[in-house]
Amino acid sequence: MFAERAAKRERRPKRARAMPEDEAPTKANQKAGKGGKKSVFDKELTNTSSKALKQYRAGPSFADRKRLGVDRKRPGSSRFRRK
Repeated sequence: MFAERAAKRERRPKRARAMPEDEAPTKANQKAGKGGKKSVFDKELTNTSSKALKQYRAGPSFADRKRLGVDRKRPGSSRFRRK
């Protein structure tokens, strides 16, 4: 009965994909693929640790703002219009 089910499964059309699937990775392929370095941008973008989330939500620190030259308050950017 298993052979019948397996044969039926093989006859069924495969899922259409934009990129063809590779074979299952072997140990040699896994070791070679792990060595890719991530850029700082990728690391910050994909880091979902609680510490990273807190830093992201808090915005740049005072030292970072000073180093980047970002003003905290801009003249004329109040909520209300002046007449």
